[in-house]
Amino acid sequence: MLAIIEKYGKGEIDVQIQQVKQILEFLIGISSSENDTASIYEVRQMHESLFPPRGGLTDFFIWANDYDERVRFNEPLDNIKKDIHHILHDALDKNV
Repeated sequence: MLAIIEKYGKGEIDVQIQQVKQILEFLIGISSSENDTASIYEVRQMHESLFPPRGGLTDFFIWANDYDERVRFNEPLDNIKKDIHHILHDALDKNV
């Protein structure tokens, strides 16, 4: 996700780019023994802050004049967003 939003969102979603970097740094800093519910919940909160009701990654998409090209560009990002959402929510459900 970071590579995609850095390539296509510079100047537009710089705050969210920095937040994604912070999430990655947080995840790198967690040892495998620390993967408890509190850590997962914190990452989930950080991730959810990327998607405010307006702006941020909520409204972000890659523009191309050609519709089929636009769909092709945005599909990987949409899939990554869905996968991360499911991973974070499934992890919390298993730990509760």
